[in-house]
Amino acid sequence: MTLVTATVKNKTTVTASTNSVTIGGADATVQLNGSTIGTVASGATGDFPVTQDGSPVGSWNGSAWIIPPDSGGATLSVSINDSTPTYLQDVTVTATPTGMSPTSYTFYLPNIDGTFNEVTQISNVYVWTCGLDGLGTITVTATDGSIESTSTADVTATWTIGKAIDLNGTTQSVETINKEWYNIVSSQRSVWSFWFNADNLANDPVIFSGDAFGFIQIKPTGIRVFAQHLRQKTFTFSFVAGTKYYVVVNKTNVGDNTDVYVNGTQLTTTTGTAGDHTAIDEKYYISSYLGGSGFEFNGKIAQISFIKGHYATSSQILAQYNSGAGRHPYRLLERNPFWNINFNDNVLDYGTSGFDCQLINSPSYVTF
Repeated sequence: MTLVTATVKNKTTVTASTNSVTIGGADATVQLNGSTIGTVASGATGDFPVTQDGSPVGSWNGSAWIIPPDSGGATLSVSINDSTPTYLQDVTVTATPTGMSPTSYTFYLPNIDGTFNEVTQISNVYVWTCGLDGLGTITVTATDGSIESTSTADVTATWTIGKAIDLNGTTQSVETINKEWYNIVSSQRSVWSFWFNADNLANDPVIFSGDAFGFIQIKPTGIRVFAQHLRQKTFTFSFVAGTKYYVVVNKTNVGDNTDVYVNGTQLTTTTGTAGDHTAIDEKYYISSYLGGSGFEFNGKIAQISFIKGHYATSSQILAQYNSGAGRHPYRLLERNPFWNINFNDNVLDYGTSGFDCQLINSPSYVTF
């Protein structure tokens, strides 16, 4: 008989995503922390409760089982000042012990991609910047060095587009503070997405561009994607000023492999050939084109995101459009964007790249 040991200790990640053990060979005895908790027949699946002193304990936080040791009669309660925050809102988490004087508190704080941040500190109060979209659980463990107690608080976070950047079509724009085009286009697979509502499209405005003149341009008759290798492709669509649109430019591979979606629908009528981007050291611009003036965007742009090294499926793009302001753009690929700006009174980077933008000639933030 094969012995399968499933060891679960405090804050130790279980390799399986649930408390199930599947046996593919001979029958097996399953142990938890050295004690036999059951037997699983060959080829079967066994589900076993996690107990301590005969009572169910522990909680699955998405990546780890949190199993408290004997608390010695001490208890802990966790409260939050807002159980329904919005993404990036500050939430105050307070842990209140009873029957113990903790020397440290460890906070397990959920992220949007299902992972958790772990913060250990002396104070029982932590201000958490909500990095969640949907349901999550905050777990706090307190210890005085000999006994430990754990408690949780549930949270339901929402994502909203919030505000847009309002550009005047002449002098106003946004640009990266550092030369970041290399980071953005260094992989030929990429997803660009944004919402816009133009006041006027008569000048065929450029939404994005780099120093080397690669750009994405909105025309009343479609979208033009231009690469540094003098390759350009126009995707046919009839845009109307004063209307909100959701656009995704989806580069699926090297060469002529670029798709464009408007409001969740792929555009199939095209002219020209899409090309690759050159990953060079240069800035990245919103509503500014170094190839010449007169192409500035007049209107509102909201929720810009860029994901490098990946491309989204048609179903993901449609679902993201149908969710409107209700879902974070990471759901295009179930991961954090490389770069994401929601324009809630700032142009700071909310992705994983670590670079920020600056406003040129003071465009305003407005409701989208």
